[in-house]
Amino acid sequence: MMAYNGPASRILLVEDSPAQRFVLRHILEQLGHDVTAVADAETALTLDCGFSAVVTDLTLPGIGGAALIGALRTKWAAAVTMIALSASPCAVAGADVVLPKPVTAQQLARAVAGCAQSDPVVTKTVLDPRPIVALHQDLGRDQAMGLIRRFIAEADRVCAQTAPDNMALHHLAGAAAMFGAIALQAAALAGDAMQEWPETRAAVLHLTGQMV
Repeated sequence: MMAYNGPASRILLVEDSPAQRFVLRHILEQLGHDVTAVADAETALTLDCGFSAVVTDLTLPGIGGAALIGALRTKWAAAVTMIALSASPCAVAGADVVLPKPVTAQQLARAVAGCAQSDPVVTKTVLDPRPIVALHQDLGRDQAMGLIRRFIAEADRVCAQTAPDNMALHHLAGAAAMFGAIALQAAALAGDAMQEWPETRAAVLHLTGQMV
């Protein structure tokens, strides 16, 4: 985990994926911040201001991340850094920063400090190994492997379905982004994850098998 020498902040994290919420909260807390984590925009809107920054996924059930940012700006009427996380690079009205998933500890640290810039990297590779390597370094082997096993089991379940629903594909795309499964992420967003999963699964198992 990288060192962070800036002031501690109160951060509201809004992420509907339990696995991604766990990882993002862990990173932010390791950076020294006080984190309140919720699973949806509706819960976030019940909270009073007092946060220095909001980190929100853009694709949330119900009220989306972009609408949440606008609503919080109106409700709080305070200077709060709004950080949006997106599996697909895009501009978001009201956001101070848009970070591409999978986000790194360094990107989050810079964004919370107010000095980040959106600089999404587009790649065609099946698997970017850096997120999985970072998980092992940040969480330790046991926790990282537990998350990876859950990712594989969930992807197996979704891709075994003849016609998975949009929410299942959304969750799979988010998980794929977190683990660097670039091709699977794009395929899930396009509604056709089944075609990419066998190759991605083999790549994940090959990489993790080398990290003993």
